[in-house]
Amino acid sequence: MDNADKAESGGCCGGLGHSAKAIPKKTLIIAGVVTAVVIAAIVGAVVGTQAAKNSSGSSDSSDVQPIAGCGAATAYSSDAAQTEGVSYWFSDSTCCSKCPVASVGTYDCGGGLLKYVTQCASGSAPYTSYYSPAGLTSKDAPACSATDPSSTTATKCSAQEPQAAATAAGGFFTEVPKAAAPVPAPTPAPSSGKIVPSFGVPRKLLWSDEFDGTALNTDIWTPYVGNGCEQKATDGTLAPNCGFGNGELQSYEAANVYVQGGSLYLNAELLAKPLANTAQIASGKVTSNAPYTAKFGRVEALITLPFGIGLWPSFFLLPVNETYGPWPASGEIDILETYNIQPSPVATPVLSSLHYGTPVYLNGPKGQAQGIAHYLVYLNRPKGQNGCVLMDGRSLGGEPHVFALEWSPESLKFYVDNYLFCEMTQWWTEDSAKVNADPSAPFDQPFYITLALAVGGQVPQVASLAQLPPDTLPAQLPTDTLTAQLKIDYVRVFAATAAEMAWVNPFPGPVVPAGQTDGWFYAPEPASGAYHIDLQTDTQSPFVFTPALVRIENEYFDFGGEGVGYHELTPLTNEGTCALRPYDGVDVHEENIYIPPLAFKFGDSGGAYVRYMATEWTAYSITVPKLYPFLFVEVRHSTLTPNAQFKLIADSFNCVNPEADGGITLLETQVVLSHLAVQPPSPALGLEDVSPCWQQQFFQAAAPLPVGAHTLVFCSLTDNLNVSYMNFTPYPPTENPVEGPGCD
Repeated sequence: MDNADKAESGGCCGGLGHSAKAIPKKTLIIAGVVTAVVIAAIVGAVVGTQAAKNSSGSSDSSDVQPIAGCGAATAYSSDAAQTEGVSYWFSDSTCCSKCPVASVGTYDCGGGLLKYVTQCASGSAPYTSYYSPAGLTSKDAPACSATDPSSTTATKCSAQEPQAAATAAGGFFTEVPKAAAPVPAPTPAPSSGKIVPSFGVPRKLLWSDEFDGTALNTDIWTPYVGNGCEQKATDGTLAPNCGFGNGELQSYEAANVYVQGGSLYLNAELLAKPLANTAQIASGKVTSNAPYTAKFGRVEALITLPFGIGLWPSFFLLPVNETYGPWPASGEIDILETYNIQPSPVATPVLSSLHYGTPVYLNGPKGQAQGIAHYLVYLNRPKGQNGCVLMDGRSLGGEPHVFALEWSPESLKFYVDNYLFCEMTQWWTEDSAKVNADPSAPFDQPFYITLALAVGGQVPQVASLAQLPPDTLPAQLPTDTLTAQLKIDYVRVFAATAAEMAWVNPFPGPVVPAGQTDGWFYAPEPASGAYHIDLQTDTQSPFVFTPALVRIENEYFDFGGEGVGYHELTPLTNEGTCALRPYDGVDVHEENIYIPPLAFKFGDSGGAYVRYMATEWTAYSITVPKLYPFLFVEVRHSTLTPNAQFKLIADSFNCVNPEADGGITLLETQVVLSHLAVQPPSPALGLEDVSPCWQQQFFQAAAPLPVGAHTLVFCSLTDNLNVSYMNFTPYPPTENPVEGPGCD
């Protein structure tokens, strides 16, 4: 996420996870209630301040009431219960908070701005408050010196109001306690067996953070601060990487990271004026500290994604040490990236990917000039990427989902809840000697965990603040914070199982005997039915055609085997490289992409691909809930066969004449573009591994599908046709077809 451009990538995708239903760690807080309370607090403070200005002792607002027991014109609150976060108006001599205030530390910030650190009770999270006769805020206080370091017994109460009245003696306000000063927090849960994986086989817990404290546990996490411009090379010289190589707009700030109510929050906010590094958007990012790392096993987090065009949340791993060289040679594991999350029926793309290959030395290790000279030596040894995209027509925003990685020496598997949608077994790195010593390299080292909420950049396609929709970020938190918060309920790291550590990819080779299971990689396969899983019910379900774009990965064909889920000329042999469908003879290949140097971005690719020979087909269960007048299909394909052809039919396995047995022809015989292109091979895999040239073509179906349940069938009419996915939408395409990597 931090070192170079991100892109949707191809990998071995799909899969059916275990059927156990997740048990949430805790009852989730209803977001709307929290928002209402905080908004009320701000409103109350504003009215209370104005009342003190105008009447010096009375308020005619029904929203703000004097606190019982306080003198006239000394204290007001918008919440009679006096809950945490409400607004107070007070005098120098009278504290009207109902919480026992333990101490107040006083600091001089210059320009008449004073800072108070108030602690209601010993061990509780402090509140940072400011008083200024000129209306200054914390943004005007980069450094404050203590004027009363010993602290005194509190006689003041805090107030959330950035426009404190200069005429009111002693009035000050409290900013939202996003990142309270560090306080002792519980250590990670021991490996007691009480915390188990949300899905899947039992495992030993190595460490976790349930975020049950009152502040971020800085033994485990460190907030990142900066926008990349502050980064340095390995020799200590400045090597700016502004925007983290992705054109991101935010600066990560510690104040935008906080723990509350059993969850970690990363807040993105639009600032009233730019920071010192010129960024006008602040957001949150944390990285885990040693020894809180991962190497093999299961890593999972329960995450609620925010809505908003331009938001780019991520959950990823980077190596503790650059054993195989600078990024990406030492690897990167992206468990989750997503962007431009909108409410249903707009689909949310979930990207999971690996980065590896030749180091990018453009900023070091000893300066940019030396870095470029070194990099140009490796023009034929480009960056590699392998991954998957899950996009099935639904939004994943606004509700919690488990995002997980299961990691063994020869395989990395990615889940959304119990849906195994991606598996990768192919990668490489520059140092061939080390690779030969350990074929798992670079993914054989400890990695640390990163959680971040970026804003803008090349992946969300928001290049400037002017392109950011006004409702993506609130002008002032916490007015509308829920649209710009990444919420994490827990992070858990479990040990690998013996089966994981011993697993070896059997493909190409004979398919796995039906019913075989090893307790980890292979699970019993249903006799029939949809491969796709409904993430809300965790059950097999057909793909649902909606107004949103629905992507069907071709490797997500139905269960049922030969003659039901597919027709394959060699049904007992998987001639592909992907182990995702071990019981089936369909030749599923894992797409290991090589990206030419100095061109890290490439056309959309999403998932593994199926290689079809003439007469072979794959089937997919779908549901059409309403009649759409049109159906448009985008197919991502590659072929070395001139004039390669396919058909798309429904409710028949007769690819020649589906109407003869009651079927429907959606796309008549289509001729796809052919293009012979060879990309530079990886140094690890050699000349035998060639990445095809991918094309995207749009087609309009001859007729819409009737309402109801259907079986969609993709038929290949010629040999050596590779198909990655099919996108379905009732609307005409709004973009031009894209050529992928490897195309001239």
